[in-house]
Amino acid sequence: MSQGPRRAIWPDDRSPGAAVPAHQPRRSSPASEQPTWAPPAADQTPAGVPGPAGPRRRLPTAAKVLLAAVLALVVVIAGLWAAGGFQTRQTLVDKQAGEPLDLGPVELTVQQAISYDFAGEAQIEVPASCRLTTEQSAGTVHYAIARNSFAGVRVNGEVQLSSEVMMTLGVDDGLYFGQTRQILSPGVPAVACVLRFTLPLAALDADTVTVLLWRLQFTEQSNVKNDQDTSKTWNASSDGYRVQLPLTQVAR
Repeated sequence: MSQGPRRAIWPDDRSPGAAVPAHQPRRSSPASEQPTWAPPAADQTPAGVPGPAGPRRRLPTAAKVLLAAVLALVVVIAGLWAAGGFQTRQTLVDKQAGEPLDLGPVELTVQQAISYDFAGEAQIEVPASCRLTTEQSAGTVHYAIARNSFAGVRVNGEVQLSSEVMMTLGVDDGLYFGQTRQILSPGVPAVACVLRFTLPLAALDADTVTVLLWRLQFTEQSNVKNDQDTSKTWNASSDGYRVQLPLTQVAR
């Protein structure tokens, strides 16, 4: 009984163990041809393409409370600054002509003012009486008063302000030099003094002048030469006086 064609179960149709000719390499088994396992390759995400989002970190509750408090403090400070809360408040007291003005080291009394044309500018003179009220150094106190005094007039709805101020002690003696110099001394009765304000020529048309004088205080200031040594000088405080005086134009 003849057998039918034998079913080949090996690729080379040879039985196991059969010899392989030298010229023919042995074929590997199907199992040896399967790819071996390798670890996954590194992330090859192209540049510009966002990668997968990681877990979000949340702020602790205490940090949130602290941040809210800081923001609220910043808002409060900004509000105070905008409202001028960090600036020294300046107080002006209105006084009548003839009332004594306590300027700190000096008591000043003014009554009226005169104006005249001087070299194309308006000169407004305010005669006054000055009396020293302190035992401290007052050699330059009249310079401090002039440095912290201002005058202003209103003409046709426009305000004209003084650009220069000068104060002298003494009275006009009619001579070339104009003033008889006097000195402020403790215990000495009041002496005559004059405040001179320089304004634009249009100020001659005014009928009244408003004079502003700051009260002085004896405070320390740094030396302007080396910013290390300090010395006490008379400087403006945050309080002052405002006096409105009748203004009379005269010819000079």
